[in-house]
Amino acid sequence: MSKLHIHGNSPGFAANAPAMCSAGWAVLPARGKEPIRKGYRKWRSAPALATIAKWADENPEADIVYVPGLSRAKRGGPGIVVLDADDDRAGEQVLEIFGDTPGKVRTRRGRHFQYRDTGFEFGNLTSLKKLGINADIKHGNSIVVAPWSRHQEDRAFVYRWDGCDQAVIRDLPPFKGQVLQRLLDNLKPPQVEPVNLRGADLALRDGSRKLGLNDRLVAVVWSVSSEMELTVAACAIAEEIGCANPRGQLGPDEVLEVARTVWRDREHGEIEDWGGIESREKRRRREIELLHSIDPEDAPLAYTLLDVLRDEHAARCGRGETFALSVKSMERAQVIPGWSWRKYGRARDLLLKAGLIELVHGFVDTAAGRLAAQYKLCWPNAVGRGGGGSVSCINPKSGIGLSR
Repeated sequence: MSKLHIHGNSPGFAANAPAMCSAGWAVLPARGKEPIRKGYRKWRSAPALATIAKWADENPEADIVYVPGLSRAKRGGPGIVVLDADDDRAGEQVLEIFGDTPGKVRTRRGRHFQYRDTGFEFGNLTSLKKLGINADIKHGNSIVVAPWSRHQEDRAFVYRWDGCDQAVIRDLPPFKGQVLQRLLDNLKPPQVEPVNLRGADLALRDGSRKLGLNDRLVAVVWSVSSEMELTVAACAIAEEIGCANPRGQLGPDEVLEVARTVWRDREHGEIEDWGGIESREKRRRREIELLHSIDPEDAPLAYTLLDVLRDEHAARCGRGETFALSVKSMERAQVIPGWSWRKYGRARDLLLKAGLIELVHGFVDTAAGRLAAQYKLCWPNAVGRGGGGSVSCINPKSGIGLSR
């Protein structure tokens, strides 16, 4: 029988892996981040303690990694999700958005934050950087470096538990998948005016991409409710500017710097005068404020659908015509990829409640079959921050409100 080594705070697989295995972690030996043992992606459960003891005898000084999806406090229970924040700022964002957790590991530049898996469908998602968070997300059969491993490049640095030990796996809070889903749904914020890649909308102040990004963030900063939402908007705007600029994209740090500066100016009361914003931006701000005042949760869905309806039907409504809106048909056609008919329905209902679209007449049964309900586009005229105000039909050519 292989001899189990005593757990301690010294680096190495033999000194620490058996205790982690006993607590429920699916550990295996590694060189840095590279597992020595193969086939772990096909594992259906964590390796047994006897296996860990055998590996400890064969590779006593190896580093330790673990498979988060197979790391369970009890047999048959859920695995874990790890958010790997690459710096202190990202760590603050993780805690602000997903909540605190006792499961923390100190890395060379940041920290790992551990949560109990709640069954969220991550798909191929491995990074939160497109959300403006400098962090990776580890789940399923991915690999996470465990304490007390040495860093693969800086062997003097050792990963360490931060205020806990391996037993913390029993006390991890649930991962807030619904929060992540809302951020992903809002990746391309509707408050950002579509960029005309052929024309004047891409004019940048002094030709500067950063000043251009700053100006557009100032135009939308009052339509978001947090610095996180503004950061998401900044990423989308910066990508649009970069796609049409010969110098390409701004770096992630530059985008975050501009977003933080604009949010700080808002917090300090330095961004209040909306007089210089283009009429389209002012209209968009009023619409977003109105939707958020009615239903903050469904507002992102509603103004995403509103953008689609305007793109498809503005000209038709300008001629005095109406358009059909069938949530089941839109789902089948994947008008907005990944949306279910329920999402279309929630977005439609909020647009109706806000007066941004109007039901002209409901569906009609005829001898030839059912005719879809017909709608027309509207927009709020002089809407305040609390919502309300009159509603007019929009002239898509001039943007001037026409009284009904």
